[in-house]
Amino acid sequence: MSVDRSLVGVPSIRRDLIKRHLYLVPNSIVVSRGCPHVCDFCYKEAFFGGGRSFYTQPVDAALAEIERLPGRHLYFLDDHLFGNARFASELFVGMRGMGRLWQAASTVKSVLQPGLLEQAVEAGLRSLFVGFETTNTASLRAQRKFQNINYDYDSAIRRLHDLGVMVNASFVFGMDEDDASVFDRTVEWAIERGIETATFHILTPYPSTALYQRMSTDGRLLHHDWDRYDTRHVVYQPRSMAPDVLEEGYWRAYDHFYRWGSILRSAKVKPTVVEQFRHVGYSAGWKKFEPLWDQVIRAKRVRHTLPILETILSGFGTIRAKEQDHEPGPQGGDDTPTSAELRGADRDLTVLHVRTIARSVPKAMTGPREWTCLDTVHCRSRDASEARGEQRDERDHIAWEFARRRQRPGSGRSIRVTRSRPCRALRPW
Repeated sequence: MSVDRSLVGVPSIRRDLIKRHLYLVPNSIVVSRGCPHVCDFCYKEAFFGGGRSFYTQPVDAALAEIERLPGRHLYFLDDHLFGNARFASELFVGMRGMGRLWQAASTVKSVLQPGLLEQAVEAGLRSLFVGFETTNTASLRAQRKFQNINYDYDSAIRRLHDLGVMVNASFVFGMDEDDASVFDRTVEWAIERGIETATFHILTPYPSTALYQRMSTDGRLLHHDWDRYDTRHVVYQPRSMAPDVLEEGYWRAYDHFYRWGSILRSAKVKPTVVEQFRHVGYSAGWKKFEPLWDQVIRAKRVRHTLPILETILSGFGTIRAKEQDHEPGPQGGDDTPTSAELRGADRDLTVLHVRTIARSVPKAMTGPREWTCLDTVHCRSRDASEARGEQRDERDHIAWEFARRRQRPGSGRSIRVTRSRPCRALRPW
């Protein structure tokens, strides 16, 4: 059991032993262990008992492992890839330019953290598993899921969708505050917000967790048939409903969320026809075609479906940015600041630039190459930028910072340029 917050010296995975043609997602990868949070129902604290319950690989080792993987798609199986913000930031910066499309898991708190999600999207994030668990604050507090309390779920979902990231929402039924109405309420909440996919669970007291100890003390455990401790069966006595009501409601929630009417209604939340079609394609593919998936897996042809997944994922992460490039200003015109406005704030611009450079360049990437900051949260080596024909310099970035942050004193007019607009669009000086 490691007591360090790193995985230094861990041997590389023997991927030559994996029969890649049998898997839809052969590029699964784990670059950390555990999670920094301590939810009462989570297996993590029991699994890592006696040692540190969250630690990461060195960034360079994680990047080397990623570079070994063929193809584009990755699936990070980490409990919380964003759990160490410094590690995640350096990992995402290192992944930029690799051309990857990937999925992972994180928390509401991390989604709302400024800058980190943008770095992930630039590195290829297209779908994120988010543990909402419940919309009831009392239930969150009872299960010690403090990372969700006082954070706006709606803002997190909007933030993900605005950056083109699909949401795989996780919900847990059967907490002490839940009654028989929780199933329909939760599903409707998810549909109304355009959530693409949802994963539902029955609260399960895994052995040695705080939840298990509490229920055992209260005499609420129904049996110890470990095969049924799988989040699909009720193994304890719920407080506000009968066990069969909880189990039936769990299955009904899946049926309700993934029926065609619900998928289409949820897709209509999206602002463009393209996004609506992608929503329907991904949501339907997730559940409606399970019999087809079973046949494809049995026929050992699942690898032939990976291009379909990559095609769907590749459409996310760019949609809203493209639309915003042509978004008019407050009066219907372009609100790009003039060169005079930019020249009038040299002192402010310099301060912003220095602060951004200090925050953005990870220690692991300082070295012989010259680094230049491209925006408020991302950096890329100058030689790599020039190889792609992106001629950028310090003034480009400074103008970009100013355009995003500054407001003309006394004018009441915000100078706004969307994140997707090239820096050079703010010139000439």
